[in-house]
Amino acid sequence: MKKIILFVALFFILDSVFAYKEHNFLGKMTDVNGLQSMLVMNQEWVEYPDYSDREGWDQFLGHYKEQYISDGEKHLEYNWQVMLATSYLDFQRSGARSMQAVNKNNRALISLFMAELAEGKGRFIDQII
Repeated sequence: MKKIILFVALFFILDSVFAYKEHNFLGKMTDVNGLQSMLVMNQEWVEYPDYSDREGWDQFLGHYKEQYISDGEKHLEYNWQVMLATSYLDFQRSGARSMQAVNKNNRALISLFMAELAEGKGRFIDQII
């Protein structure tokens, strides 16, 4: 019985050692010149206006601009919630999703960020930071 167990263990060890095969899929697909032709340079992929382009943001946000600013104004005095490390540990250990503070903070940050992009006057920057 010991010989069979030893044989099976040796088989799995040798199989895992010799089973490795280098694939290098990306290297086979293209070379440096091909890769350079695929990359989009100088942020040409960005589909939204520059922060200082107020006319561009007005056009980009359309009739939602005032709504974004209004939502941001509601969070100008937002009291940021503190997340304790024990909450993260509890989530890891039990899966308990009692992390509403993170969700509230995220919603406030998104509202403030979009309001600043919509307005562009720096009024929401302190609260974002």
